Amino acid sequence: GNLEIGRVTSAIYSPRLNLNIALAMVDINFSHIGMEAQIYSPLAKYNAKIVEKPFYDPKKRLTVTQ
Repeated sequence: GNLEIGRVTSAIYSPRLNLNIALAMVDINFSHIGMEAQIYSPLAKYNAKIVEKPFYDPKKRLTVTQ
């Protein structure tokens, strides 16, 4: 079903990751690392994944592979 578990508070495209990224307020029962969800906007539906914080990488240690 379509259970609402939270709301996106901000979102932006990351050219470094070549992905859309977002911050969201999510019900604690649905906030487990690795959990997947769908985000609905007026224009589209997006797949999302709960990831470890901090997502921000100030020392640029994050590596991206495809």
